[in-house]
Amino acid sequence: MMTKGTFEQGKVVHIPSSFQKSVGVRNTYGTYIRKWSVPKEWRNHRLAVHIPFEYSAYAFYVDGKKLVSVGEVGPENLHETLLASRTAYFTPSKDTVTFQMEMSSFQQMRGGFENSIYIGNQAAVDRQSNLQFYRNTVVSGLMFMMGLLMLIFAWFLKDLREFFVFGLFCVSFAIRSFFAVPFLYEKVTSISYVGATKMEYIWTLLCFAIFIYLMKLYYEVFLLSGLYIVFG
Repeated sequence: MMTKGTFEQGKVVHIPSSFQKSVGVRNTYGTYIRKWSVPKEWRNHRLAVHIPFEYSAYAFYVDGKKLVSVGEVGPENLHETLLASRTAYFTPSKDTVTFQMEMSSFQQMRGGFENSIYIGNQAAVDRQSNLQFYRNTVVSGLMFMMGLLMLIFAWFLKDLREFFVFGLFCVSFAIRSFFAVPFLYEKVTSISYVGATKMEYIWTLLCFAIFIYLMKLYYEVFLLSGLYIVFG
């Protein structure tokens, strides 16, 4: 990992690694470099590198060629954070390739190369990353539909506050998960990172408030049932 100078002046780090852990500061920019020996059976085959979201802006290079970038890498006046995953594709023809990850992080709680990348056959990497995306989408969608169903029950079956509040909790949690890790919103909308982060915080607080109220309702029901059994 280099913050200045040449490769020989860099510092050996083990990924995942934060700027704070590597150089003692959270707000900075630097370059991570790794020389990778290509397995013989993978040479001259199309490979993929999947990069999960990082709490930084980054640009990923293979043998000096930029393949993907997220946000804007640079000093504080140029830096722009964007939390998003990307997949880069390349076909190695040599025994060794050089991976280079330029990263910058400013005014963030975390920064650096904190999520490891995954390298492999293009079909296998794409299948794995797509499976994760679809799995999270389905879970969030089912949670949202279950919440709507509870709200409909509460609408037609009067005096069921628990159904209504539980429905609100499910809907709120599903919307929150859309803006939280793994950031599904980034795949289907053009909402900015700042706007999405604010939405995540808002829906997180709302989920917490609804959950507390839901627990209050359930404890009231259990308490009244217990009193009825004792004194009934």
